[in-house]
Amino acid sequence: MSQSGLRVMMVRYVRAPRFVGISYLVVLCFLSLCRSCAALSYERIQRPRRPVQPSFEVSYAAGVDVSDEVAGGKSGQDVGPLLAFKEGITRDPLSALVNWSEQNSESMCSWQGILCMQNSNRVVQLDLSNLQLEGSISAQIASLSFLQTLNLSLNNLSGNIPHEFGAFSAIVRLDLSNNQLKGTIPSELGLLHHLVTLWLNSNNLTGSIPSSLSGCTQIRSLDLSTNNLTGSIPSDLGLLRNLTLLDLSENRLIGQIPVALANCTRLTYLELPYNNLVGSIPPWLEQLISLEVIYLSGNQFTGSIPSSLSNCSRLFFLALDTNNLNGDIPSGLGRLQQLERLYLQFNSLTGQIPGTLGNCSSLQVLMIGSNSLTGNIPSELVRLKNLVQLSIYGPNQNTGSLPSEIGNCTNLEWLDLDGNTVSGPLPKSLFSLPYLWTLALDNNGITMELPPEICNLTQLTNLNLARNYFSGTIPERIMDLSLLTKLYLGANAIGGNIPPSMGNLSSVQFLYLDHNVLSGSIPPTIGNLHVLNKMFLSDNMLTGSIPKELGNCQSLINLQIQNNSLTGTIPQHIGNLSGIQYLFLSDNSLQGTVPEVFGNLSTLLQLLLSTNKLSGRIPETFCTSSALQWLDLSQNQIKGTIPERLGGCQGLQVLSLSDNNLTGNFPSALENCSQLQRLQIGNNFLEGEINYMGKMASLLILSAYWNRLNGKIPSSLANSTQLQLIDFRGNRMAGNLPPFIRYLQGLRVLGLGYNLLEGDIPSWITDLSTLQVLDLSNNRFSGEIPQQLGNLQGFHRATNDTTSGNTLYQEVLITVKGVEHLYQYLLSTNTLFDISGNNVTGEIPVSIGSLIGLRYLNLSNNLLTGTIPHSLGNLSLLEELDLSRNQLTGNIPNELSMLYALATLNLSFNQLCGRIPEGNQFNTFVDPSVYRHNLCLCGAAINKSCDGVTASKPQIQPDTKTQMDTWVLEDHVSVNAVGVGVAIGFVSAVWLIVAWKPVRDFVMKPP
Repeated sequence: MSQSGLRVMMVRYVRAPRFVGISYLVVLCFLSLCRSCAALSYERIQRPRRPVQPSFEVSYAAGVDVSDEVAGGKSGQDVGPLLAFKEGITRDPLSALVNWSEQNSESMCSWQGILCMQNSNRVVQLDLSNLQLEGSISAQIASLSFLQTLNLSLNNLSGNIPHEFGAFSAIVRLDLSNNQLKGTIPSELGLLHHLVTLWLNSNNLTGSIPSSLSGCTQIRSLDLSTNNLTGSIPSDLGLLRNLTLLDLSENRLIGQIPVALANCTRLTYLELPYNNLVGSIPPWLEQLISLEVIYLSGNQFTGSIPSSLSNCSRLFFLALDTNNLNGDIPSGLGRLQQLERLYLQFNSLTGQIPGTLGNCSSLQVLMIGSNSLTGNIPSELVRLKNLVQLSIYGPNQNTGSLPSEIGNCTNLEWLDLDGNTVSGPLPKSLFSLPYLWTLALDNNGITMELPPEICNLTQLTNLNLARNYFSGTIPERIMDLSLLTKLYLGANAIGGNIPPSMGNLSSVQFLYLDHNVLSGSIPPTIGNLHVLNKMFLSDNMLTGSIPKELGNCQSLINLQIQNNSLTGTIPQHIGNLSGIQYLFLSDNSLQGTVPEVFGNLSTLLQLLLSTNKLSGRIPETFCTSSALQWLDLSQNQIKGTIPERLGGCQGLQVLSLSDNNLTGNFPSALENCSQLQRLQIGNNFLEGEINYMGKMASLLILSAYWNRLNGKIPSSLANSTQLQLIDFRGNRMAGNLPPFIRYLQGLRVLGLGYNLLEGDIPSWITDLSTLQVLDLSNNRFSGEIPQQLGNLQGFHRATNDTTSGNTLYQEVLITVKGVEHLYQYLLSTNTLFDISGNNVTGEIPVSIGSLIGLRYLNLSNNLLTGTIPHSLGNLSLLEELDLSRNQLTGNIPNELSMLYALATLNLSFNQLCGRIPEGNQFNTFVDPSVYRHNLCLCGAAINKSCDGVTASKPQIQPDTKTQMDTWVLEDHVSVNAVGVGVAIGFVSAVWLIVAWKPVRDFVMKPP
């Protein structure tokens, strides 16, 4: 390759991905997920205490006549309806109804679940709850005219609720909860004038809540929760003046809370969470002076929290979390002396945490995380002697330190301040809390040495100090925290060795020490952690070899020790981790071969071994199981061919083998990897044609740069319609650009430089609206540049959009004019247009000025004519511009001086004339080589006066590209080097003639 070619070459803008960044994101996501899951297990709002329901054996409800007429009733009258109910039961696994029969009808009152009226055979109670019954409910059961209690809850009954239930004239309690009933709630239930309790919760009921329920004027407890009810809450429910409990939670109700409910003055429990209710929190709730529970979580309420709620003096449970509330937390809430649980998290509350909350002497749970609160954590909170859980996790912006007397909250079990800006040091009293089992201070600004006193918290099961500025070392006493199941110390500045005593934490499941400055070796005692599930030691300074004892951690599913300085070979004992799913060993100095035993890990999903010194061949045992999804062996010294058996990895999504010494042909069996999304085989010695890609419909990235591949660009790629990146640079691909490329509407990178492609640059190239990197350099393309460049919308983005939809997770190295630009992720603003080193003719299209997001433009080494378009001045983000070695004429447009981002400019070897612009960005281009071999340019940059310079067109020089290159031979060849080469050649020839007899005889042979 010529020196000129090297100078304009773009090298390796697609390398194998370095998983440092990706792994850290996994860690952050996983840490966040673990915190959310852990919080969910503790923070999931416990349903408030329910009022105790009357026992089934209570005396009959007032107003129900069960006197002489009953006694004179016909014996066995209720047997028929009961047997009809039994017929509807299709499964009775506990044999609860085995004695229900016509033959045993005389003993009906002793049948299981039956309670009869004293001195009568009339059924007043039917309780078949929690018996695992399956089937439907017979409508004939409504004939039990003296039935006061029907409890069929906690079964698997299906079908509809019979409309005939409206005939239950004496019914007091109806409980059909926790079944699989469907259909609507019968409006006839509104005829049950003596009904006190109606529980239909935890079914699959649909439709709206019937307004007719307002006819149940004696009702006290109405629970329709956990169904699929829709519509709004009927205003007629406000007629239920005796209502004490209303639970409509976990449905799909809409609208506002009806004002009519203010008439339910006896209401004690108002539970409407997890619907789609809107509007504000009603201020009239203060009128319901009996309220003990307000549960409105998980809706779409807006506005502020009414300060009038402080008048509900009997409140012990207030949950307004997971809404869209804003404003301050009312300081008046501090007057709620009976308040035990306060949930305000997941809103948009602002302001400071009111210190008056310290007056809520009964408070046990205070959850106000995930808002926009500011200020210090008030010291008044330390007065909450009964406080068990304090959660102020982010994204809040609470600052300052923890209150120094936090140790006064002696009952505290859970302290979560994750995601604030709390600073250190931690108060000494914190380490005296005897019952603390969760301490989450991650993602703050705490700066101090890791305190050894933390080992005094012997009840800790969850310790999360990640993403702070802790320094020092891990205390040897860490073994005292014997109950720990989760230890997160990642993303700090903790140094020293990992203490061997860490191996005594026999209960630990999650061990995160990543992104610190830990040194030394991994202690073999880690092998004692038999319940260890996830261990992250990545991004440290660990040395030595991987201990074979890790093979004893039989519960490991995720092992990440990448980006250290580990040496030695990968121990065979890793093959004992039969449940491992994620094994990341990349970015170390590991040697030897890839162990064959990896093929036996049937649960392995991701194996990352990149950037080591591994040698040998790719094991044939890979893909014994089809579970493998991600295999990265890139940047090693692996040789041999790509095994055909990799085609058995039918679940494979990422295969990265770049930067090795692989040889042979592309294996046809890889076509069977139909779920493959990223195929990276660049910078190897692969050869031959690629003809087998038709089944790779999911392919997003195809990177095969710098190999020895030949033939045409495979037409089978037409099926890979989701392709975002194609990179065949530095091969021997021939032929024209295949038309199927125009239909790849998600294509963002097309890299075909340094091949043998020919023909015109097709006009349809401008149909690729998402394209942002186009490299056709150093081929044999001819014809003109397509005119409709404005259609290339991918070059129009002018903002740094890093959203997932505009980020290609692929490491990209762009080298332009010897300057390397490394992008770990290819953002939508990394744009390059390079057609240099071809035989393109015609003028530069004016439309190129519409590519306002363009950063690198290289049109050099072509046969372009005409003038430099003034529209180039619109490319305000342009950093590199190379128009050299063409036949451009005219002046240099003054508009180029306004390109303030322009760092590299080359206009040499053209036929430009006139004054070189001065001022602005042109003050930085003072190197004469930028303008050389333009015979009639003038200006201070080339130290040539413009006096007497005419704007006439210069003498046209020879117009072939070959002739143009000969004019500047001295720019490519050193005369001194040529002289030395000739001398060495002459001496070598003389030596051969003198020293080698066959040559001497041949030369001296007489004619």
